[in-house]
Formats: sequence, C-alpha cells, structure tokens
Amino acid sequence: IALGAIAPMLDSTMVNIAIDKLNKDFSTTLDTIQWSITGYVLALAIAVPVSGWLMNKFNGKKILIGAVIAFGVTSVFAGISWDVSSFILFRLLQGFSAGIITPLMSTLLVKTAGPENIGKVMAIVSTPMILGPILGPVIGGFIVQTTSWHWIFFINVFIVLIAAPLMMKTLPDFEPFNKNSKLDIFGIINLSLMSAAMIYGITKAADHASFNNSETILWVGFGLALAVIYIVYNRIRKNQTVLPINLFAHKNFLTSSVGLLLANIAVMGPMLILPLFFQNFRHFTAIEAALALIPQGVGMLVTRPMIGKMIDKIGAKYVVMVSLVLSLIGS
Repeated sequence: IALGAIAPMLDSTMVNIAIDKLNKDFSTTLDTIQWSITGYVLALAIAVPVSGWLMNKFNGKKILIGAVIAFGVTSVFAGISWDVSSFILFRLLQGFSAGIITPLMSTLLVKTAGPENIGKVMAIVSTPMILGPILGPVIGGFIVQTTSWHWIFFINVFIVLIAAPLMMKTLPDFEPFNKNSKLDIFGIINLSLMSAAMIYGITKAADHASFNNSETILWVGFGLALAVIYIVYNRIRKNQTVLPINLFAHKNFLTSSVGLLLANIAVMGPMLILPLFFQNFRHFTAIEAALALIPQGVGMLVTRPMIGKMIDKIGAKYVVMVSLVLSLIGS
C-alpha cells in the first residue's frame, strides 16, 4: 500500500527544486508557475471526497491500483508539456489521481490493521514515504542539473511499473463499504470554486503588495459569498453534504482542523520558498539547494517510528504540543 504513495510524495518534493528552472524555461512569472503546485494540492483536495465515494461503490483494491496507474500516465503528459498552461493542466490531473491514492491508503490500512494498531502501523508504513522529502530534492536537483526537468516526471513511470504489479499480486480485495452512497456534486464544486477564488485573491494581494486592491476584494468576496451559499446549502440538506458543518461543533474536530490548516501552511509554504531562496539569494546550484533541504527530511525519518509509539502510549495531544515547540525553535 505504501509503495503506491511513494510516487506522489517524491513528485511533490522534486518539483519544488525545479521551480526556478521551470520559471525560466516557460518564460513565465513565479505567481503563474506556482499554480502548478497550488493547483496540484487543490485538485488533490477535490479528489478526497470522490475517493470516499469510490470506496463506497467499488472494490478498493482496483480503485487504488487504477489511481496509481493514472498518476503514472499523467506524469508522462506533465513531462511532455509544451507550455505553462498545458503543464498546469497536467499537474491538476496528477493532483487529482494523488488525491484518490492518499485517503484510500489510510482507509485501507485502518480496515486491515484495526484502529487499536493504527499508530504503530502508520508509523511503519509511512516510513518509506518520509524518504520523499529526503530523496526527492536530491533526485530532483541531480536531474535538473544533469539532464532536464522533464525527467522529474518520467521517473514516476518506473516507480509505478514496480508498484502496480506488486499491488495486483499482494493486496486483498476490499468490498465496497456502502453501495447506496451518493456523491455530493454541488458541494464539491462549490467548495472547489470557493478555495480557488480565495487563493487567487490572495495571489493578487501579493502582486499588489496589499490586500486593499480591487482584484483581491473581488475574488476574496466571491469566495466568501460561495462559503455563505455552502452554509445555507448544508443547512437545507441537514448536514448530508460532502463537508457537514455540524462536525465543527465538536471541539476536538474543530481544533484538529485548524491545527492541520496551520501545520500545512507551515510545511507547504517553505517547501516552495526555501529552494527559491537558496538558488536565487544564496546562489546555490540545484544540487546544493537539494542538499540544504535534506536535514529536515532526516529529522522526519528519525522521529517517525518514535511518534507512532508515543501516540499509542500517551495520546496525540502531548506529542503535538512538544513537536510544535521544537518546530518553532528550529524555525
């Protein structure tokens, strides 16, 4: 199961190291090329509820293998992109297939191991995925420096060619969870447009170095209007939507959601900014920038087995609090 997630993990970290090169090759601006990363994550988020519906309706094994193969195919198209628009489009398709893989992996692991062993199992199985932040920048830096950025995507094909046959051979069948479930298409479209509008508005704020400009006000306002529409829609549907609002009435769920949002800002932001900082301000080569990113991945690899055991033993709350303090000191 973990093998299926290695390609998306490697890909997301390798692309960051190539942003400077992509920017120059496509003769575009940073705020345009960054949509290849923002769009990837947005498509991934859109795919998550679709993934849940697919698990309910079909055999989980076949869906997971299909998503892994789709990731390989879309990687080829991303590698042969002829301009920045086609590149962003194929990255969106890559992100969507990655969004099917990630929740499927977690759900099938829980179903196989049982909730009582989940801390231990996630620590063991996700350890190979941690190699992504360590090996991704190094492989990406080596590829960019010695060949071309196209091979950052072509390399995924080799991983998929190993993973897919092994998954076909070893994974058990997972029966559909609930064949009567329905996909909330309106809710997914609404939340997707809301997210895209808010992100675009913030991007325009960066262009003007101020939130007080007409483009930002227009797009953020549009995003907020869609948020209000979703709240009304959710109330009419009595929380039978893709994201039931009543979940946020639970203190633990609300706190965890806010924590995850802030944690992802803290993790994903520097993954884009640091390679550019090293290459443009410190004048590092692609490989030197990649080597500078390794220690963070090593730290994740070293602590991963410990964290699983500690969560099972003392609970996630204290582990998160101590980790947060250590992260702030490191930053």
